Amino acid sequence: MKLYRFQTKYILKKAYTGRLPSHVTQAAKTGLVAPLAKLLRGPLRELVQDAFASAAKHPWLNAGQCERLLRQHLAGTHDHAFPIYVLLNYFRWHDQFIQKTQYVR
Repeated sequence: MKLYRFQTKYILKKAYTGRLPSHVTQAAKTGLVAPLAKLLRGPLRELVQDAFASAAKHPWLNAGQCERLLRQHLAGTHDHAFPIYVLLNYFRWHDQFIQKTQYVR
C-alpha cells in the first residue's frame, strides 16, 4: 500500500525506520531539479548562442533584451536559465515548424 492515512510511502518508511536517520525517513518529498543554468552555460552553450543569433528575425522580440539576458547568464552574473530555456524552445519550435528547418539528430 503506497498511501496509509494520507502518509505516502508508508511501507517503505516503516521498513527503514531505525536503519536510516529520522530526518531522512520523515522528510517531505522533494522534486528532481535539472541543473538547467549549468547546462546552458556548459554543453548547451553553443546551441543557445546559435538560437539566440536569430532573435533579430523576430519583430515581436526585443533582440537587445535577449542578448542582455544571454550575456549576463553566460557571464555568471545572473541566473536567467528559465527565460533562456523558454526562448530556446521557442526559437527551435519556430525554426522547425514555421521555417521547416530540419535538425540533425
